[in-house]
Amino acid sequence: MVGVDPDREWLAYADTHRHGHECYVVGKAEALPFADRSFDCTISVATFCFLTDQVQALRELVRVTRRRFVLGLFNRNSILYLKKGRRGGRGGYKGAHWHTPAEVRQLFSQAGIRDAVMRTAIALPGGSGFARAVERTWPRSILAGSFLAVTGRLPGAR
Repeated sequence: MVGVDPDREWLAYADTHRHGHECYVVGKAEALPFADRSFDCTISVATFCFLTDQVQALRELVRVTRRRFVLGLFNRNSILYLKKGRRGGRGGYKGAHWHTPAEVRQLFSQAGIRDAVMRTAIALPGGSGFARAVERTWPRSILAGSFLAVTGRLPGAR
């Protein structure tokens, strides 16, 4: 497992808290320092919410992926947005871009990616028993959870 961040201080912090054999590399999402198809799977959670050139970053994520990728984004159509994201956001959400499902579809279209699947998670923030029960029965067609999860398989991948 490899983590990428442009901030050396954050990478040093991550390195001191490693739990296995992961490594950390200085880099930017828009120009990943890896050869084409370097990884079987790639995952980016919330990173794109803080990037200016999301199309280029998505092209890079796909470029370094052999089989599957997953992208996690903050959902503007959610209760969490109402609590933490409005007016520029607060806490760890400060300055984040909150995506709508339509924006995500446009992002993928601009990056030339077809057949991606989008779902949401965490319909009711807080993690209570009630929230977990709602999550289990939440209809997939209602994209109103706190996070949009988009996954795709690259052509020819199994």
